[in-house]
Amino acid sequence: MISREAKLPFEVVMLIIAAVVLLVTGVMLFLIYNGILPYYENGLYGLLLIIFALNTITLGRTPFGDIPRSKLLLVLGLLVAVIGMVTCLIPISIRFPRVLLFFCLGPGGLLLFLGMLLAKDKFRSWVKYGGIFRHLMLACSAVYIFP
Repeated sequence: MISREAKLPFEVVMLIIAAVVLLVTGVMLFLIYNGILPYYENGLYGLLLIIFALNTITLGRTPFGDIPRSKLLLVLGLLVAVIGMVTCLIPISIRFPRVLLFFCLGPGGLLLFLGMLLAKDKFRSWVKYGGIFRHLMLACSAVYIFP
């Protein structure tokens, strides 16, 4: 039935929104590469900072793991979101957005990678199973190591 209500979890809705934003950004990058559109590098970093902040504020999920929502997490997320919005909208040529994005994603990815290596039910099991799990080992490693 078409009139049935969709019952999607909030996390799924947030991930769909982020995926659509990144899909549009990816299409725009093809146009930028071909010289059709101008490119503002910090604008892309600002967009990624906003997505990171929204994920942190609404879901409490960070690259450092799931953190219970608290006032400190809310303030830090809002600060990152404000920096991302300013960076997106005001063309300033400083390295701070790039450094902040690396700090938000880099150490957390390294911690997730180490956690994957040390967990008994992940990497070690995947090595034993072989087959398609080798692709999973490579994909998870790449996602965690390359922010």
